[in-house]
Amino acid sequence: MIEEQDLEKTEKEEEKEELEEEYKEIELTWNKKIVLIVTGILFYLIFLFIFFPYSTFIRYILTNYVQAIKVDYSELEWDFPFIIVIKDLYLSNDAGTLITGDSVRLETGLWDVINLKLKGNISVSSSNLKIKEINTRVKGLKLNLKLDNSISDLSSPSKLNGDITTKMNEIFFEELWGPLKAFSLPEEQRSMKDLDIFIQIENGKFSVRKFNFKSELFDANLTANGSLASSLENSTINGKVCFKPNPKLEELNPVIYNLYITAGGSLGGEFCIKLEGSFSNLKFQPQT
Repeated sequence: MIEEQDLEKTEKEEEKEELEEEYKEIELTWNKKIVLIVTGILFYLIFLFIFFPYSTFIRYILTNYVQAIKVDYSELEWDFPFIIVIKDLYLSNDAGTLITGDSVRLETGLWDVINLKLKGNISVSSSNLKIKEINTRVKGLKLNLKLDNSISDLSSPSKLNGDITTKMNEIFFEELWGPLKAFSLPEEQRSMKDLDIFIQIENGKFSVRKFNFKSELFDANLTANGSLASSLENSTINGKVCFKPNPKLEELNPVIYNLYITAGGSLGGEFCIKLEGSFSNLKFQPQT
C-alpha cells in the first residue's frame, strides 16, 4: 500500500515537472515571438528608411510647397546618413533668374531636409547663372549655408538671416554686363579665379565681409553693404572694390591699362572704386 502511494506521488511529481517544463517552453516561445515582432518592426523601418522614394517625395514638396521658384532635376541620390546628390538641377523664377547645375552635392541634417532649411554644405562641379543679360559659368563651387530660413522664405528676402561662405575655382562671364559692355575683352580675360566670399545677412540686409578674387588683369577685393529684394536686379548694393593690377597690364590689355592710369591708378599700387545701385544698374565712381 505504501509502495503504491509512493508510486502515485512519484508519478504526480513527474507530471508536475513535465507541466513546468512545458510552461517554460511556452513562456520562452512567447519571448521569442516578442523578439521576432520587435526585430521585424525594426527591419521594416530600416528598409523603409533606405528604400523610401526620397526623390519623388522631395520633388513633390518642391513642386507643391515652394512658391515663386521653379525647381526641377533629373535624378536625386541619397547617401547615408545625410548626403544628397542632385543631377541636372534647374532653378528659375518669374523675374528671369535661372540657375542650372550639373552635379550638386548637399551635406546637411535630416531634420533640416524635412523642413527645407537653408543649412549645410553644397558642392557644385559646374553650373550656370543667368540674370537677364548677365550670363556666367561657375566651376568648383563650395558653398556653406547657415541661414535660419527655409526655401519658402526665398520669396521674402526680408526674412533672411544667417551667414554664407563661398569658395569658387572660377567664374566665367559668357556675356559682359553693366559698364563692362563697353570693353571687348578676350575670353581669357573674362574670368575670375580663386574667389573667397563671406556674407552676413540680417533681416534681408547683407554685409559683404570678404570678397577676394584674381584675374589675368587684376587681383581684387570687395567690401559692401546692401539690401535684398524679391529679384536680384532690384537688390541694392553700396560699397567699394579695390584693384591691384598685373605688372604686365599694359601688354595684356592696352585699353584697360590706359583707362586705369587715366583714372588715377598706378602699376605699383592699389586703385579703389565706389559702387552703388542695383545689381542690374551699378554705378561706378573712382574713390578719391
